[in-house]
Amino acid sequence: MRGGIESILILACGTSYHAALIGKYVMEELLSIPVRAEFASEFNYYGQTLARTGAIAITQSGETADTLKAMKKLKDVGCQVLAITNVVGSTASRIADQTIYTRAGSEASVAATKSFMAQLMALYWLVMSYSKIDARRLADLIMELRQLPEKVQQVLDNETKILEYAKYVSRYECVFFIGRGINFPVALEGALKLKEISYIHAEGYAAGEMKHGPFALLGSDTPVIAIVAQDNTY
Repeated sequence: MRGGIESILILACGTSYHAALIGKYVMEELLSIPVRAEFASEFNYYGQTLARTGAIAITQSGETADTLKAMKKLKDVGCQVLAITNVVGSTASRIADQTIYTRAGSEASVAATKSFMAQLMALYWLVMSYSKIDARRLADLIMELRQLPEKVQQVLDNETKILEYAKYVSRYECVFFIGRGINFPVALEGALKLKEISYIHAEGYAAGEMKHGPFALLGSDTPVIAIVAQDNTY
């Protein structure tokens, strides 16, 4: 994106929208710039852009109809648009001014976990490329990202324990996922994955909002999965 950008708008749908929400947290923290993350499907009906706003459209396939429509709407008003997509030569890449390809390979899984992780990596890379954070913070981020494959493998190696938890959750008809801050979009994504894969009703909430209504639905037959990272929300 060119200079002079004073705010950022991220548009996406589904799993890509949850990646957009995480991107919002990261960008606002490291770039100190206002960021909006919107559903492309909703933006098409009411969304307005501000002057000097840079837009990012995230779509795994590069062919998501609502996202493409939103990109065209932004281009019509002279907005710069950066696409993050997995498919080289997709419609999104042709509409966008610039494109970051995640190059995650063919996404055969309904859950789209591979493309979700790749989108997050692209967003972090984008932030680190533009951020004015100090060298030590940048080095720490790079080190953490390089360790990610090993950490993912550590989780996958717990197959026996994961299967035990899966059997436990499968007995219930409704599951809540909760998280705070950057963990809230992860809770939303977890709920979406459970719905898509198991057909169990699941909802993701910001942890502090549970007391404003959803708490009334909790009971002994409602498992709650909390996303609790060792960060400032711990």
